[in-house]
Amino acid sequence: MTAPHPLAPEMLDALAELLEASQALHALRGQWEFAKDPAPPEWATTYNREVAARQAALSLDASTIRAASAALRAQAAAEAELREAARVLHGYSRRYCDGRSTYAPAEHNRATHTLLRLGVTLDPDPISKSGPFARDGMYGLEPADLAALAQAQEGQG
Repeated sequence: MTAPHPLAPEMLDALAELLEASQALHALRGQWEFAKDPAPPEWATTYNREVAARQAALSLDASTIRAASAALRAQAAAEAELREAARVLHGYSRRYCDGRSTYAPAEHNRATHTLLRLGVTLDPDPISKSGPFARDGMYGLEPADLAALAQAQEGQG
């Protein structure tokens, strides 16, 4: 899933405001045209019908745009909460799995690779020598884990 652009809700709000302003100006123009000539020429009537039809066809209304903006904000908030939960649980998982001779270290490390690929920031463990990865009690770290750890350490130095 691709995260929405951080300014997407603000851009949608601005679009809604522009749409409302455009509709208000269009209405004022119609009132002005009618005041000048209570029986507007055929081209003005045709123009007004075409504009109304295009707006209806696009179903562009400010409330729909504002709802999309609110949905994007809610999605961003939920994603931030999920990232925070993953960050917190990862620390407990690493502590539990590190040094065990079961499937737990391998499962933890697969999940860690996924979190890193998704851009979740994981807290460093001051005790761990294996970074965010859990060492298997019999085999230590797998080559993929060692490579990711080396790459992370190079980026810090």
